[in-house]
Amino acid sequence: MHLTDEQLLELDEISKQHLIECNECKQRVDILLNIRQQLTQQKTMPKFEQNWQEIKQGYQREQQKKSETKIIFWRFSALAFAAAFVFMTVLPLFKAPSINGIVDENEITLANWVEQNKQAQQQLEQQLSSNLLLRVQFNQLQVQLTDIDKALQQVYLLNKGTSEKIKLWQQRKKAIDNSLKKMQQTHIISI
Repeated sequence: MHLTDEQLLELDEISKQHLIECNECKQRVDILLNIRQQLTQQKTMPKFEQNWQEIKQGYQREQQKKSETKIIFWRFSALAFAAAFVFMTVLPLFKAPSINGIVDENEITLANWVEQNKQAQQQLEQQLSSNLLLRVQFNQLQVQLTDIDKALQQVYLLNKGTSEKIKLWQQRKKAIDNSLKKMQQTHIISI
């Protein structure tokens, strides 16, 4: 009769006597002893919970680095945008009207035409407020002024020469003056 697994794990005097006589049980004990020895020689395995915590913390560190990178990117982007905005709004204030501080005649002429257009526009508004029958003529003028104003915007945006700007301002003033003359004639006739 052979020893049970329990008897092989807890050897007593009788079990030891049996091992001397039985080769099969001796082989089984040798295998069990070998397994025990291998288990004791192995390093202790880290607990799964500790590994999971390390993985989780590593992931959280990576996510925090990414979010910090995004925050830094948006801070610098906002700062760059603000600097560009300030630069673009302040630059025209420091821009000299002409080379070496000498005022160009064209610049003076342009400023005069802009001022004359402003005055003509005010006269036109006064005429309209005094007579509501002039609305049709005013609507026609609005169409002309819209076209001229679009052309003016393009000239300024493309930074074209002063002479082109002067021509457009003259054209705008002429349209307002013609409309004012027609309105005054209509006003005189209606009396």
